[in-house]
Amino acid sequence: MKKRVMAVLMTSAMVLGLSGYAAAEEAVTLKLATSLYVESNHQAVFDKLLEAYNAQNPNVKVEIYGEGYDGFWDGITTEIASGTEGDILQITPSELNSYYALREGGAFETLDDYIAASEIVSEDGQVGQNECVIDGHNVALSNYSYGSAAIFYRKSILEECGIDPAAIANTDDFVEALRAAVDKGYTGMGIVVGSHTFTWSEWGRFFVRAVSGIFFQDEAGPYSADTINCNAQEVVDMAKWWQSLISDGLVVSGTDKSDARQIFWNGEAAFCMDGPWFIGMTQDAGEEVWNDTGVISLPMVSYNGEEYTPAPVNYPYIMTISSNCEHKDEAWQFIEWMASEEAQKIIGECGMIPSVKSYSESDEYMSAYPMQADMLQYSNNYVLTPNPTTPAFSELESIMNEACQSMFGEDLADPQETLDEAAEEMKSVMEEWE
Repeated sequence: MKKRVMAVLMTSAMVLGLSGYAAAEEAVTLKLATSLYVESNHQAVFDKLLEAYNAQNPNVKVEIYGEGYDGFWDGITTEIASGTEGDILQITPSELNSYYALREGGAFETLDDYIAASEIVSEDGQVGQNECVIDGHNVALSNYSYGSAAIFYRKSILEECGIDPAAIANTDDFVEALRAAVDKGYTGMGIVVGSHTFTWSEWGRFFVRAVSGIFFQDEAGPYSADTINCNAQEVVDMAKWWQSLISDGLVVSGTDKSDARQIFWNGEAAFCMDGPWFIGMTQDAGEEVWNDTGVISLPMVSYNGEEYTPAPVNYPYIMTISSNCEHKDEAWQFIEWMASEEAQKIIGECGMIPSVKSYSESDEYMSAYPMQADMLQYSNNYVLTPNPTTPAFSELESIMNEACQSMFGEDLADPQETLDEAAEEMKSVMEEWE
């Protein structure tokens, strides 16, 4: 009986997907968990999205919840483990496998039949959709925004310091630019050193991944204790290099990314490394700051007399439907609509790069948003690297973040010793999973 009922439900879902969803007859409330709503530009885009969606679907109410970035991820872990998570979760592919494995049978609904019936979803049309697959099944939809890192700069500071941003071709050039800014009394750039995962990811995506894997010898796999790579010579050398920027005063640390952003907006720092969402944030900082902001690509990485192409993580935001969701059809209707051209245009208006290529790579989008177009071009020139898709990633990430807090905090702990200890911990984690 159960199998027969499920077959009828899935058939109904496919028919609705092909013919268009009817409005829910009774009021339905969906809870959407996201870490982004605490930031002004993301809040603005979600408010506009929900206003547009509710106008078309008055009987479906989407409620957003989720604390700031630092506490959000641990909170979701607790909720999934206890079965109390929201109906829809907005996360990144980095967390997908770890969260999915927290509940027997999988924490997220399989979306294959919904996607097969959809007219606006395609594997090559959504950035990062290939990273939404577990055991051959789609368990998430890439439907919001994406992007990789770039270097933002204050035009007036660089002009005063005699720095030509177009001449910053490699990391040696970048260090010279940082030093020139510091010599004039400015901060070179802000970085994060704290519980935030940016503590390892800024350093990793800026430098390490161009030369070496951080967690495994090949971040695309295979994943095993034998392929742990965090204490490889290249990683150790890059940690020493990052330490030198800190000890020389070329970068200053704060406990949250907002610290680095604020000193940039205040005109204290010459540079800020960030993603495309920083564009919308900077527009909100005021016309004077916005007009004084430029962007360049991450530079080539100089290491042992050679240059390596930047290899940061591609960072799409994706949405899952909880396997405990009581209104799966309505949840799918909403996340599918998020991938529509209507929704993607709203996302583009708020300073981000929409996930659907048919819009974000269109002439309309490129001409309307030139800075985002530049960032898209930079991403095309990078060797974009995904985080490891092992379910153990969240544990490995936690170990790496603690190691980086030691290496890049006040004590500047010895990289070789610190990363050797981290490697042993990571190997133990992988052996448990194996």
